[in-house]
Amino acid sequence: MVATTLGRTLGPLASFGVGYVIAATVFNIVIGNNWGYLGRMELSIVPVLAALTFLAIGRFDERRQWALVSGAILLIVLSAPHALQLKNLNIALGRDTSGTVTVTPAYYRQTGIAYESVRTALGRTSLDVMTPDIGGASLCCNDLRIVDSAMLANRELAEKGYAKFDSYLERTRPDVIETHDMWAQVSDIYNSHFFQENYTPIVVDETWLYVRNDDFEALRNACSPVAAGTTKGLRNRGNSHDEKYVNSLGRTAFCRLH
Repeated sequence: MVATTLGRTLGPLASFGVGYVIAATVFNIVIGNNWGYLGRMELSIVPVLAALTFLAIGRFDERRQWALVSGAILLIVLSAPHALQLKNLNIALGRDTSGTVTVTPAYYRQTGIAYESVRTALGRTSLDVMTPDIGGASLCCNDLRIVDSAMLANRELAEKGYAKFDSYLERTRPDVIETHDMWAQVSDIYNSHFFQENYTPIVVDETWLYVRNDDFEALRNACSPVAAGTTKGLRNRGNSHDEKYVNSLGRTAFCRLH
């Protein structure tokens, strides 16, 4: 009944926007602080709020007043501590690097660009990439085929879990693998015999990746050595689980793609 009345008052477009804004705001208040940068989950409200504001300014009558009032209320709510602020938006866009937050769209885009650098160096029209951060590729590149490793966009993993991950990896045989932290632990990829025998670490655009051995051989002439002791601070490095595997390789130097 309330939804029907709201729809008649605002119209279908505005009522959807107001409903989404209210629902998203309540949801974020309930879940508390977001993982990653502050305001991460609230960002989807911004374009909807902008559309509502445009409607309100376009024709300020009784129907649009609801949109304007809702927008004003939302701005007040989002200006509260631990919610979306201008600084948080700048962090998300990569414009503010004063903190140590790395879970941002701009940061994931850099990883996607690293995949693209491998594809270009190999002279391929497409490249198969296994990653838990599937958004990184979507933010930068059109010529990558994504192999999900985090149950986000793969029905097989979502239904069966990581029990058969080793066979899943062997069957998909991606050209490049990006793994780190909790995703490496839950998938147990570092204990996968196929992974151990068929993938070599490589440094690309300050990003730590694993390249299938036949691709690595094709890239060897485009590489220069980088000392093992200088790679720990790269993207996808630093967690103790990751470092244990890297150290087990016993390498004194790794390949850096030019």
